[in-house]
Amino acid sequence: MRGERIAEAIEQFRLAVQVAPQAAGFHMNLGYALLREGLAAEALNSLEHAARLAPQSAETAFYAGLAHRANRDFAGAERATRRVLELAPAFEAARHELHKLLVESGRIEEAEAVLPPVSPGKRLRRALTRVPPIAVSTAQIAEVRHGLETELDALAAEAPRIADPRGEVDATTFYLSYHGLPNRELNEKLARLYLAAHPGLAWTAPHSPHRSERLRIGILSRYLHEHSIGRTTRGLAAMLDRKRHELTAIFIPPVPGDEYSRSIAASAEHTLVLPSTLAGARTAIAQLELDVLFYQDIGMDPFTYFLAFARLAPVQCVSFGHPDTSGIPSLDWYISLERFEPKGAEAQYSERLWRIPEVGNLAYYYHPARDFKPPSRQELGLPTAARLYACPQALQKLHPDFDRLLAEILRCDGGARLVLIALGHPAWPALLMERLRKSMPDVFDRILMLPPMKHDRFLGVLAASDVVLDTPQFNGYNSSLEAFAVGTPIVTLPGPLQRMRHTAGMYGAMGIDGLCAASSEEYVRLALETAQEPERRAAYSSRIRERESALFEDSRVVRGYEAFFETAPHRSK
Repeated sequence: MRGERIAEAIEQFRLAVQVAPQAAGFHMNLGYALLREGLAAEALNSLEHAARLAPQSAETAFYAGLAHRANRDFAGAERATRRVLELAPAFEAARHELHKLLVESGRIEEAEAVLPPVSPGKRLRRALTRVPPIAVSTAQIAEVRHGLETELDALAAEAPRIADPRGEVDATTFYLSYHGLPNRELNEKLARLYLAAHPGLAWTAPHSPHRSERLRIGILSRYLHEHSIGRTTRGLAAMLDRKRHELTAIFIPPVPGDEYSRSIAASAEHTLVLPSTLAGARTAIAQLELDVLFYQDIGMDPFTYFLAFARLAPVQCVSFGHPDTSGIPSLDWYISLERFEPKGAEAQYSERLWRIPEVGNLAYYYHPARDFKPPSRQELGLPTAARLYACPQALQKLHPDFDRLLAEILRCDGGARLVLIALGHPAWPALLMERLRKSMPDVFDRILMLPPMKHDRFLGVLAASDVVLDTPQFNGYNSSLEAFAVGTPIVTLPGPLQRMRHTAGMYGAMGIDGLCAASSEEYVRLALETAQEPERRAAYSSRIRERESALFEDSRVVRGYEAFFETAPHRSK
């Protein structure tokens, strides 16, 4: 999968640093090439060595910051990037990178001081990045959404030109999806603004539709590796009928050489690692002459978001990798499940909605705990006598309105502990815990925030918990499947959007009733009863274990995708 030219460059620079070990430029170029290949730890070693040899090099410090970020050392990334701006205050890419680092850590006001809104692109970037990852309150959510819509309207009225949307804006509406509200209108408004400000986004591939016995399918994401997207894509890539479909896996560098990326690449007949520019990526995809281009997610990554404006295949679709509508007119279809969608769901999507019937999972999902032997609470460092209510979600999923339900559970059960896991940016746990300290001061001391952990330990925490609490405004997906895989009951509160109905749809596929609440009050009651009544909990666990096969390695979902691929090309949007 790796680019041959980059691999060749790495070898050349390795030889160069052996011949000239004091040449900082060789070490810097080696570090950058390694970073492009996803070898972040090795890249950082080379770049830090280059920085010691040439401490005044702003370029070296910039690449070192990127390497720190790739290694998830966000504090190191910020230090290095601030050093760049000390050495070269006009280094615009470093200013953008520092802005991104501050926004991701929730330091919105500080970020705005770093990158003033002096152009339409930067004004739009400011409006998008004012949406915080961890909201303080529902009032704040309403305020930032209103501010974003107001700025979109103002910019549209000015008919601006944005020369480089990816470079100037480099942001998406990702966090809007965690607000428990429909986003079609905002996302469509944003897409219209981009197309008016930069018509070149709607580039169209010059080829005619491919005609052969097998359909050419391309699956594309930045996250075709050990990630929720990699987990939900791997089975489809492996199980797609090759007699009727020719599959290309399209990667965005850097590509980690982990189990998931290797598996997806091995399953596909062809792989493509995209160039780093939109123009280069468009051309490379166009040359594939695909029948169907399947984006595994839109809205998580600016590169794929802007790429999706182009017409690169006769049929372009997206699915639940990020479960929200894109608003982009060149995306024809949104693939979902019949069990996930409420009546009238078509109105929530800018794309045409395709529902796969019967199944309870939109992925051919390999069982995550087949040979799992759960550790004890003592081995996990968890309280042995408490009742554990686990909410094992990325922290941005915990909406401020959910605080009230959590507080009520803790107040009603004096033996309860709420178990959270520090998933996401390292700055987010402190932001969330500060909000919880204010919203439930009387029970705050019974909240456990566990550090990030390896997958087996994560499964162990799920297995050791008495009940899992689903986040109502944005359900679990991978985490719900993992909880069911170890037999732990989940209490859920389905809502009017797809992302609020995943767990309920899984229960429907298993034929299990009783844990899908119809109100906040019932959610609290069901959580308390499940945790406090061992026989009730054991009965649910037994039913889940008996019926979990409905969620895992179900070839019917692959047949559902195939039916879409073979039918959708003959239907207009």
